[in-house]
Amino acid sequence: MALIENTELGDLEGRVVDAIDRRDLSALRVVGIGEISLALGWPTDTPTVVAKRLPGASATDAAAYLATVERYLAAVRSLGIDVVDTEMHTVDRGDATVAYLVQPLLDPDSLGDRLMGETEPDPDHPLLVGVAEQVATVGAGVSIDAQYSNWSLGDHGVTLLDVGTPFLWADDGEWQLDIGPFLSMYPAPLRPILLRELTKLVRRWQDPRAVANDVVANLARTGHENWRTASIESFRRAMPDLAPPTIEEAEASWAEDLKTFPLLNRLQKVERAWQQRVRRRRYDTFIQSSFDGTTN
Repeated sequence: MALIENTELGDLEGRVVDAIDRRDLSALRVVGIGEISLALGWPTDTPTVVAKRLPGASATDAAAYLATVERYLAAVRSLGIDVVDTEMHTVDRGDATVAYLVQPLLDPDSLGDRLMGETEPDPDHPLLVGVAEQVATVGAGVSIDAQYSNWSLGDHGVTLLDVGTPFLWADDGEWQLDIGPFLSMYPAPLRPILLRELTKLVRRWQDPRAVANDVVANLARTGHENWRTASIESFRRAMPDLAPPTIEEAEASWAEDLKTFPLLNRLQKVERAWQQRVRRRRYDTFIQSSFDGTTN
């Protein structure tokens, strides 16, 4: 049985479009804020699933994106990484096709950032041990966005939640995801530059040590900097042949993120103003920041 029916998804998309047009999320149940998409609980009043929406695109682009996600799920699972059940859907709005990833709503108390807020830092914590072991498996073919907020901890270990940005690499090292639809959120003259810079940014994630460093750096995003030393120790144990990340490296990465992602938000606002005020078109997504939890 599907996690969500097509009619329900159409209803959700209608509410999202209305919320975008009014720039008011009060009719939606937001359960998570990422840099690319919002995680929306459905049904709104008593959610049982989480729907992660991508901006509207052509039917061809939406299908290509979901096909890449499907290959990514298979590749990640082939590494022995447990991934939450994920359904792929599209909504044909007439003017665009919208891709959704739908997952069961998990117990909030099982989520990584919630667990860190309720326990003391410990390199032997099963969340840290599990994530470190999974990061040790990534490489040139497939990688993961492994920050602790992207995991759930259960009786059988950690489960990866975030698969919306599939890190699959071709034999020549090129990212297999076509990010054209994502770049449509930014001003057209800057898209070639952003494509080059974002590609360089994600290529580093082919290296497990770089992934580990990103995990440690992102502890600042959730206010858990006190877990840095324990996290570094867990990575040292899981990857004994690699030098573990350092606090200094993590702080430098975080400082870079604090410059990069707010800049991308400002560029989105420029594109939204151009689309809405000049072209009289809908800017088909919210502008959100996982750094401060704002959406507008």
